[in-house]
Amino acid sequence: MDPKFQTSFIPKKPVVIGGLSASIPREESASIFYVISIIVFIVALLASAGLYGYKIIITKQLQEAETNLNSARDAFDPAVVRELIDVSKRTKFASHLLDKHVAVSHVFDVLGTSTISRFRFISLTYKEDDTGPSISADVETLNYAMFSQQEKIFSKTNIFSNPSFSDFVVSDTGTIRGKLSMSVNESSLSYKQSLESFVNTLNQ
Repeated sequence: MDPKFQTSFIPKKPVVIGGLSASIPREESASIFYVISIIVFIVALLASAGLYGYKIIITKQLQEAETNLNSARDAFDPAVVRELIDVSKRTKFASHLLDKHVAVSHVFDVLGTSTISRFRFISLTYKEDDTGPSISADVETLNYAMFSQQEKIFSKTNIFSNPSFSDFVVSDTGTIRGKLSMSVNESSLSYKQSLESFVNTLNQ
């Protein structure tokens, strides 16, 4: 009798690898995927709801800010705003003029207080050029020593610099005449500084 050969290669029992069954419980796998899907859906739903709520809050805040801005803008009278701008411009212009204004009178005040007795100015010229302000004068005194004394006094002031006497001549009356030239420190001519010094003097 011919031996019977099994023609099917499908095993009758589950394949065992390393002593463990290779079959997967389909019901448990499906349950796990179902739970994960639900969790992902809930998380996505909550995230969408949060974003929508955040969008509503931001939109409301922007509307409130625009409303407040319009209210603040309407609170200002355009005529008053223009007047304030005009006053600000005039104030800046006046401040600029004050900073640039030169108090030449201060030069003559210092010149008068620093000139020694019996030292006479015959003529005096104040000028300003590219090198700065300066003074030139024809002067007269009794002797040469007084020229030296006067030169030292002018040098000690904070307004005059480089005083120099020249062209000495003896007059018919015996006095000595000469020419004076000296520079004037431009910073000391500031009207603003003179005004501040005057105010400080009053406050003392």
